[in-house]
Amino acid sequence: MKARSTKGFTLIELMVVVAIIGALTVLAVNGYQGYTQEARSAEAINFLGGLRASQESYFQTFGRYCGEGGGWSVHPEGPPGKEKMTWLPINDEAWLHLGVDAPAPSVWYQYRFKAGGPNDPPPGDAFTAQDNGRDWYQIQAVSDFNSNGSQGIFEVTSRNPKPFQVSEDQ
Repeated sequence: MKARSTKGFTLIELMVVVAIIGALTVLAVNGYQGYTQEARSAEAINFLGGLRASQESYFQTFGRYCGEGGGWSVHPEGPPGKEKMTWLPINDEAWLHLGVDAPAPSVWYQYRFKAGGPNDPPPGDAFTAQDNGRDWYQIQAVSDFNSNGSQGIFEVTSRNPKPFQVSEDQ
């Protein structure tokens, strides 16, 4: 009997190669998604720090926080989503008084802030009873990267000046 010559790969060998390529692809995609999320988060954290510094400077100058007594001052307008939003010229008086510059021509997050005086009760979700009777502010960066209505929020407050994640965009 003549021995067959074996040229090429067996089905098992091909399946092992495909499985290895699939595993490497999953790792690469997850790593890429992690890096993009970190880059987006860096925008929010850096700009929240700038907004916080502007609020504190405003307080030192005027003896109150910018936007006291009003609701949320929001920019850019419109709901956040999968795409970047254009930072259009600001028309909101509170934003104009705060004097902040756009972090970039387009942004991933919608930014909002509100403030209150000693007679305005602070929102219960960010403050404690000890904060009653004090001036306060709350600043948020809001996202909805998968457009499912579940918002991701980073926040700084007069009580907690370090940006922290309130909720994660799922």
